[in-house]
Amino acid sequence: MAKKNSLAARKKQHAADLAKEKRENEKTEENKEKRLRKQKRKVEEEKLNKIVYDEVEDEGNKRGRKKVRREVMEE
Repeated sequence: MAKKNSLAARKKQHAADLAKEKRENEKTEENKEKRLRKQKRKVEEEKLNKIVYDEVEDEGNKRGRKKVRREVMEE
């Protein structure tokens, strides 16, 4: 014998599955947007605070160059 409520149960489960999938998609889209905003903010900060390396000869050690950090603000 077939179950009495099998069709109703399947419809109910299908609706629940669709709702769950919709919530998951919204969550992933939200996370993508957050990631993009974070990347854009990071790029903007890097543009503002560029680190320029000056090559300065190390008097004690002639085989290499010393890197000196200097922050430069773009105009």
